[in-house]
Amino acid sequence: MKTLIVIPSRYASTRFPQKPLHLIAGKSLLSRVASNARLCAETATNVSYVIATDHVAIESHARDIGAPVVMTEPDLPSGTDRALAAANHVAPDAEFIVNLQGDAPFTPPGYITAIIEAGRNTDLDAVTPVVQMSWDDLDELRSRKQETPFSGTTCVLNAQSEALWFSKNLLPAMRKESKLREAGPMSPVWRHIGLYGYKRSA
Repeated sequence: MKTLIVIPSRYASTRFPQKPLHLIAGKSLLSRVASNARLCAETATNVSYVIATDHVAIESHARDIGAPVVMTEPDLPSGTDRALAAANHVAPDAEFIVNLQGDAPFTPPGYITAIIEAGRNTDLDAVTPVVQMSWDDLDELRSRKQETPFSGTTCVLNAQSEALWFSKNLLPAMRKESKLREAGPMSPVWRHIGLYGYKRSA
């Protein structure tokens, strides 16, 4: 199954303008994301990647770091729309499209590979990863939400690991949490990783 990883990358972020070009330990945020996509494309079969942007500064930077790039319309309402526009332009025959968010430089490449495998080996129209949080991870997320309430997304799953609900609140609500903590190191909270894979039909 031909797969395209699209990295939507906007210049005019409301909360953090020029965010893709921001340096993290000497490398731009965008170059770190592109490196992860490149690694997956090089190690998986029939996988390619492209940066999708609406600004010439990001287009120029992508070329400087040797990454494929395509310009998309600036008025697209979401990263998903930008991913589809890019896929239609550079890989109209791609059957599976991964939306790797351009502001997620610490997404492990293994997560990207796993979502590609899930898309290829199931009949699901869309897949997205979640990870069960340890109590320590949950405590850290709770602390972070005191300053940035909309950071971190949790997910409620059914018995088939299908997502029922995503929320910026911590779900599920827990009674007698101390007893749950005594039962083991893992909390009942699942954190959503902002990574999406779609069959083209979806």
